[in-house]
Amino acid sequence: MKNPSLPLILAIAFFVKPSYQAAKALPVSLTGSQRDCFNYVRQTACTECGGVDGVAITYPYSADGATADTPYETVQCNFPGACVDSVQRNQCTWRRYHGELCKGSSSAPTLISATNSLPNHCYYSETSPPFGSASAFNTYVFVRNWNLDVTQLK
Repeated sequence: MKNPSLPLILAIAFFVKPSYQAAKALPVSLTGSQRDCFNYVRQTACTECGGVDGVAITYPYSADGATADTPYETVQCNFPGACVDSVQRNQCTWRRYHGELCKGSSSAPTLISATNSLPNHCYYSETSPPFGSASAFNTYVFVRNWNLDVTQLK
């Protein structure tokens, strides 16, 4: 039997910042509360980060290098190879989008994640480079109940 939560677990593992500081800042255990949903969002590498209803959406990246106001991160790599649009170039540039938002009631929040699946780092691959568009958002969206108690799983 296939495990339907496996892609979600892999997606969460991919987006959590893999640093000692991020791990140190995480609570020992995350409950199903809206506040813990927000705490989770704060630990991800999101480009459009929203928290509990009523908390403003933040944009950690900027288009002009000064004001954090864009829902994407511009990634630029200076190396020859296949870019995300499958064209061979000496320099690749793309926009990475990863949004996280907690919505809903304080006791049963919903976590909404969206990504264009492009990396936040440079890569080198002769056979399977990340594929997408340098500027268009081919966004994948996941909507799920945040951290349900095991007795509520169906």
